[in-house]
Amino acid sequence: MAALLALAACSGSKELTCAADQGICANACTSLLTDAQNCGACGKTCGAGQGCSAGACVDCAANPAACTAEVAVACFATNDVRFVGQDLTQVGPSLPVGNGPSAFARVGGTFYVADDLSSDVTPFTLAPLAAGSPVNVTFTGSYGDLSSLSEHGGLLWASNDQASTLVVIDPSAARVVAEVKLAQTQGERVNPKDIAFVGTKAYLAMYDAGAVGVLDVSTPTSPKVLKRIDVAKYATAPATASPSRVVVASGKVYVTLADIQDTSYAMVAGAHGKLVEIDPSTDAVVGDTALDLGPDCLDAGALVLSGTTLWVGCGYDDFATGVHGGGLLPVAVGGAKPQPGAIVKTASAIYAVTLCGGNGYAGATESGKVLRFDVMTGAVTAIADVCPFNGYATVADVACVR
Repeated sequence: MAALLALAACSGSKELTCAADQGICANACTSLLTDAQNCGACGKTCGAGQGCSAGACVDCAANPAACTAEVAVACFATNDVRFVGQDLTQVGPSLPVGNGPSAFARVGGTFYVADDLSSDVTPFTLAPLAAGSPVNVTFTGSYGDLSSLSEHGGLLWASNDQASTLVVIDPSAARVVAEVKLAQTQGERVNPKDIAFVGTKAYLAMYDAGAVGVLDVSTPTSPKVLKRIDVAKYATAPATASPSRVVVASGKVYVTLADIQDTSYAMVAGAHGKLVEIDPSTDAVVGDTALDLGPDCLDAGALVLSGTTLWVGCGYDDFATGVHGGGLLPVAVGGAKPQPGAIVKTASAIYAVTLCGGNGYAGATESGKVLRFDVMTGAVTAIADVCPFNGYATVADVACVR
């Protein structure tokens, strides 16, 4: 989420829009956590052979990931996190974490990864490159299912799919401080996914429930479900809507709908990815309609904001004939209604996407590939196999580390 920061000058005032984790130095946005010219404070410069990590100068030879890595990659099948530079070459060693790393978040200078199958959240640092003790999330059955992780208000918010709950973790205390039951009836499968925040409310994608949950998070240790926004009606029958990713942009909440499979998990012909726009002042879908993203964007999932453009990751892997409808689709927001641009087709199904240092990075769900793309045109400028094959390979998430 962007934060609006104002600067006053002798001749008047100037406004800068910086990311929430950035500060202003010399009238420019910068990360005091990673900028070697402003490490921890404006004007604090690191020495030769040093980089900046978590707001402190560190030796690059001993901590290569802290100095030259651009992106962290969650390699689900090999239970580790790998780090790559802008050229997608691996930087330093991989970092073993829990079983099935699936999603990243950051609180200050510490990174966290949700481990889907072992149902825990592992903290890690870049300097030194080390994982801390995981926070365990209780589950029933034979496996956990943590598929989403977000930071808000200094807390971690994790979707516990298997239990149909939203879990709130205090990272400073390394413990779960709240767990919200999302099922409305006994045995209802909600399958919560991504979450985004607007003021004292949160919007949670409920994949199997075909809804977006609205929660009161004014008291973070005691969040409450206020209502559900039905999005099931926007699916292409007999497909299910399957909302998954949520982003806040230009005062609205945007949610991707996979809209690809029926209840038996069969691909539905003619069903395309969709996008719904929610007005947080009314908690209703704008225009009571969903934007069809077109036949070249199937199984819409990944979602990230660049200025006033949403980049949507598309692609469905049927595990038999390969990837269908893969690509990166720009959607302009902030106007009267969202306007899709021309899709940049890819051979990969894009499940994860992030923006770092002026570049976009996308992870493939059918392989261990990471793609770098131009955020102005969407053109793919580099591709590399990052996550190794271990019976299968998939990139569960990508995140900036600079």
